Amino acid sequence: AAIDVNTTANEIYRHNFPDTPLWPKTIEGISLEEFNKLSFDMILMSPPCQPFTRIGLQGDTSDPRTKSFLYILDLLPRLAVLPRFILLENVKGFETSSARDSLLNTLRDCGYTFQEILVSPTSLGIPNSRLRYFLIAKA
Repeated sequence: AAIDVNTTANEIYRHNFPDTPLWPKTIEGISLEEFNKLSFDMILMSPPCQPFTRIGLQGDTSDPRTKSFLYILDLLPRLAVLPRFILLENVKGFETSSARDSLLNTLRDCGYTFQEILVSPTSLGIPNSRLRYFLIAKA
């Protein structure tokens, strides 16, 4: 399943993946019961970066844009079946945030092993030279 409120992104997603369920709503609009009905092995996240950028106000978890990310962290330990993998991408700065601390605590509590890296996407063949934070976790 895919979840997004951006209508343009949803149109493109539907075109490219016509057989995948697409829910045009915020992640907070999906209940624990609805998540448990999905059969998924992976959560792929790229939370809004503005709360963590070095140039921004660095509101971290007090920034309302982290609400959806914190909602996922709240749901994760309560899921009937944990996803096997979690992938997260964000800006340099996320690695020193309270949101990251909450993420790591949740992952540990759920029994995940994980690896974090800061890397320039160009080293992965992606045409973006800004340093990015990546995390991969395995249940």
